[in-house]
Amino acid sequence: MKVDPRDRSIYRRGVQAAGLVRFELAIKETDLLVLADRDIGDLVREIVINERDRLERYLAAHPEFARSLVPVAVADAAPRIAGAMAAAGAAAGVGPMAAVAGAVCDAVAAGVGDRVRELIIENGGDLYVRVSRERTVGIYTGEKGPALGLLVRPEGGPLGVCTSSGRIGHSLSFGDAAAATIIAG
Repeated sequence: MKVDPRDRSIYRRGVQAAGLVRFELAIKETDLLVLADRDIGDLVREIVINERDRLERYLAAHPEFARSLVPVAVADAAPRIAGAMAAAGAAAGVGPMAAVAGAVCDAVAAGVGDRVRELIIENGGDLYVRVSRERTVGIYTGEKGPALGLLVRPEGGPLGVCTSSGRIGHSLSFGDAAAATIIAG
C-alpha cells in the first residue's frame, strides 16, 4: 500500500501525549508536529525560519550538497545544520539530505534548550524525544495503525527515533520496507 506522503494526518492523528501542548508548523518542505509542556510555537517558528534560511542559502551556493547520494564535505563557512547533515551522511555512507529532517529536529531542540522539560518533535518520521515520564512512540507502517510501540524513559536522555519507509513519504528510497527504524542518543 502506497500512502500519500502529503497526508501526515495518517500517522499524526493518533498521537496522544497527556499533559503536553500540541501544535503543527509547516514552512515549505518542513512540516513539524511539536509536543511540549508549554506553548513554544512562536519560538519554534523563529528557529525553523532561521535554520531554513541558512540552509537554503548554503544549498543555493552548493547545489551538489542537495543532489549527492554519497557523503560530501562542507565548506568552512557552512551553517551548523549543513555540517550536522554532512556528518550524519558520512557516518551512514549516504548524501547529506538523508539527514535533513533529523537535523531540523535537532536544531529546533537546541534552540529551545531547557525552556521546556518535555519536547517531542516529529518531522517526516524523524523524531527528537526528551521526556520527563515514560511515553510510548508509535511506529507507523501504513497498515492499520502503529505496528510497534517503543517505550521511552526519561533516564534514556534525549533520543532520536528515525523511521524510513519505501512505502510512505516522499523521500528517495531504494527499498520496499514497511518501516526501518533507528534509535540513537
